[in-house]
Amino acid sequence: MVVELERYAPAQARQEAQNLAARAGLRLEDAALDLLVEALAGDVARIATEIEKLSLYAGDKPVGEGDIAQLVPDARAEIFSRW
Repeated sequence: MVVELERYAPAQARQEAQNLAARAGLRLEDAALDLLVEALAGDVARIATEIEKLSLYAGDKPVGEGDIAQLVPDARAEIFSRW
């Protein structure tokens, strides 16, 4: 049996990432949230994993683009492609 999951549209993936972050108590700056979703190609399973890791790392402080670039695989490549 093969199970195929539908991909989220970018806006849906962003909304889900925002919801996951709120549930984890993670404060993500808007630009960091956008970078996270873009760097992980809207893959909500990967986003959920990274949000869990980021929440452990960040504690009470907000997470910015620099944090995403350092800690999330593929984010560094995404940052450099913007320049």
